Amino acid sequence: MNSSRLILLVTIFIVLIGNILFWEKLVSLVKLDSLQGWLTLAGFFMVLVWILATLLLPLGMRYLLKPSLILILISSAIISYFQNDMGIIVNEAMIQSLFESNLKESTEFLSLTYFYYFIGLGVIPALIVAWMPIDYRGFWRDWGQRLLTWLGITLITILVGWLAFKDMALIGREQRDLRMQLNPYFAISSASRYFYNTLNAAPSV
Repeated sequence: MNSSRLILLVTIFIVLIGNILFWEKLVSLVKLDSLQGWLTLAGFFMVLVWILATLLLPLGMRYLLKPSLILILISSAIISYFQNDMGIIVNEAMIQSLFESNLKESTEFLSLTYFYYFIGLGVIPALIVAWMPIDYRGFWRDWGQRLLTWLGITLITILVGWLAFKDMALIGREQRDLRMQLNPYFAISSASRYFYNTLNAAPSV
């Protein structure tokens, strides 16, 4: 197993298993009795894979790869719990609330179902990643492999996205709230905005 392959496996796992609500909503919006409907699903799938792979592939180096994948798996599992079981979108306001709440308030979210999500979607996949032997090649060879992987994903995404662009654009315009259910994409975006606004709001010394 090389770093590129492991990143792709984790990416596909999160895109499919960590986004059940997104796929359920999307399936209800397309016609699966037509080729175009399946192309639309494939287009969204490839776009999500491309985005997450673009974030993770640069982290495929020794000492960075496994911690990064474990962190994204655990985070995705927790977000899945909030979205699927509690119907809560992990947005900027919720992230602010979590950081500003005390321990007692934070643990009010916990339940038996939380641990099912945390262990089943987070801990077990993370342990598999931690156990998986990785063939770390030379620095430039490894970077070249990951670059080729990214180029391959990019080309496939462009091709499928071009074939399904009309329907994807229509859904994107009419279903703007759909992006809030993207795990962990929307949470990462919300966290980035929270930290950016917090740092900019801090008084200068």
